[in-house]
Amino acid sequence: MKEIKLTDVDEVIYYDVCDNGLPIYMWPNNKVNSFYITLTAKYGSIHTKFKLDNKSKIYEVPSGSAHYLEHVKFNEPDGTTAHEYFAKLGSDVNAFTVPDYTTYQVFASTEFEKNLNHLLDYVMTSCITKKLVNKERGIITEEANMGQDNPYQKLMYSFYRNIFKNLNYRIETIGTLEDIKKINEKDLQLIFDTFYHPQNMILVITGNFNPYEAAAMVKENQKKKEFLPYRKPEFVGEKEPTQVVKKYEEITGNIGEPKIKVGLKLLDSRFKMKDKIKLRIILRMIMNINFGVTSEFRNELLEKELITSLNSLVYFFQNYLIIDVTSQTKYPEEVTKKIVAKLENLDVTEETISRRIKANIANLILDYDDIEYVNSNIVNALIYDGKITNSYKKIYESITMEDVNKVLKLIDLKHMSIIEMLPNEN
Repeated sequence: MKEIKLTDVDEVIYYDVCDNGLPIYMWPNNKVNSFYITLTAKYGSIHTKFKLDNKSKIYEVPSGSAHYLEHVKFNEPDGTTAHEYFAKLGSDVNAFTVPDYTTYQVFASTEFEKNLNHLLDYVMTSCITKKLVNKERGIITEEANMGQDNPYQKLMYSFYRNIFKNLNYRIETIGTLEDIKKINEKDLQLIFDTFYHPQNMILVITGNFNPYEAAAMVKENQKKKEFLPYRKPEFVGEKEPTQVVKKYEEITGNIGEPKIKVGLKLLDSRFKMKDKIKLRIILRMIMNINFGVTSEFRNELLEKELITSLNSLVYFFQNYLIIDVTSQTKYPEEVTKKIVAKLENLDVTEETISRRIKANIANLILDYDDIEYVNSNIVNALIYDGKITNSYKKIYESITMEDVNKVLKLIDLKHMSIIEMLPNEN
C-alpha cells in the first residue's frame, strides 16, 4: 500500500491495487461516524463510439446507453434490487451518470463490510436480460419525458447544442426517446463487458474505517470474481469546429422570469499552458473576480434591480473550454449587453488576484470536513487529470500576475453563443 501525502492539509490518501487491476483510493477520517464508498466506471454518456483491442473496427451504441445500464445494474440475479438490500442495512445507495463516467455510491454508518462487498458485487456482476432491459425502458422513457419539461435541463442542453456541432456533450445524458427505444441487451452487455472491468474502474472510500482492513476486504472480494480479458477500449470522437453552431437563440420554458446564458468557446491549446490544472484555476479566478458573489459587477446589477441572480462557470470539454455566464433577469436584452461588455473588458488587478488566491488556499482545509466532497474530488481528479495533486497550495502560490495577464489577453469573444429562455405564454 502506498501513501499519497497531501501537504496542504496534512492528510493522507492510501492507495492500493488488486491483482485484477482495480485501484483503491482511501481517505480515513475518524472524526466522523459514517463512511462513503463509490465505485466508478470510466464510461459516460458521451462514449457512444469506441474501438477495442487496438483494432480499427468501430463499435457504436445509442446515446443514453450509459444511463440505461446504470438503471439495469440495480437489478439483482435473484429478482430483488440493490435498493432493497441496502435499505435493510439502513444505507443510502444511489448512482449517477455524467458525460465522462458513471458512479455507484453508498453512504452508511454501520455494516462497513456488508456495504462494501455488496456494492462491489452488484455493480460488477452481470445481470442483463431482455426482460430487465424492457422493464426499465418504461421508467427511463417517463424520466426522459419529465426532463423535457425541466426548464433548467432544456436551457443547458440547448446551450450545448448551440456551442457544439459534433461533440456528444450536446446530447442529453438520458438520450432521446428514439435512442431509448433502440437500446437493447446486446448493447448493454457489450458496455458492461468492456467498461465495467476492474482495470477501467475506480474504488474510492472516505470516512471512518481502517484502510488496511478495507483493502484486504476488497482484494478478498475480487479474488472470487472472474472477468473477461481487458479489451483496452479507445473512445472515438468527432472532429469539432472552432465556430459555435448558433450565435443566438431564443427559447421558452416553464419559468417565471427570463434566463440568459452567454458562452465563449475557446480551444485550450491557444493558452499554451502545459499545466491544465493551473490554467483552470486562473480562468475560474478571473471569472469569479468579475462575475462572482463578491464582484462589483454583480453587486451593481443587484442594487439596480436588473438581475435576480448571476454566476459563471468554466468547463473543460476535451480540447475545448467553455466560459459560461448565466443570469436570471426581467431585462434579458439589457443584461445580455452588459455581460458581453464585461466579457470584453475583464477587470483583474494584482490585489484581487492575491485576495482570491489567499481565499482559495484557506478553503483547502475546510474542504476536508466533508467525506462526500473529498470522495468526489478524488474521482474527478483521477478522471480529468489522471492523478491526485498533492499540493494545490503550490499551484496557487506559483500563479503570477504575468500568468493571469497572458490568459486574459487570449480570452476573446470571436466564438460566442447567447441563449435567452423566456417564460411560456399561458
